[in-house]
Amino acid sequence: MRSEIGKLTLDETFEKRDEINLKVVETIAREADDWGISLLRYEVRDIEPPNQILTSMTLQAEAERSKRAEILGSEGTRQADINIAQAKRQAQILEAEGHQEKQVIVAKAQGEAFKMIETELATVKGKLAAQFITGQRYI
Repeated sequence: MRSEIGKLTLDETFEKRDEINLKVVETIAREADDWGISLLRYEVRDIEPPNQILTSMTLQAEAERSKRAEILGSEGTRQADINIAQAKRQAQILEAEGHQEKQVIVAKAQGEAFKMIETELATVKGKLAAQFITGQRYI
């Protein structure tokens, strides 16, 4: 049993009890066969490591939980930063699109105004009005 457990880490000894049991049965069965003894079963029921190892295992488990908590916290912060950056980007895009639409509307309105002026300037009254306004500005 010591030989088999010595080949494994402490965590593996807890996880692989069935394998340890089978290997011990095989080893003892080979040796006891010459004596006419047959081993049917061997079971490791409880493994009690020294207190120092238990303390080390507890510290290791706490460190692992702390590490996972820090990783989750940093991933949360990272995702929040990404979300904020995407929101700012989207706001800038929407603002730019709004500005662009405004410019298009103003340009269309100016174009229509120029067409109306052109239509009026083609008439006699329109020409007289334009001469009057030009004269006022000159004076």
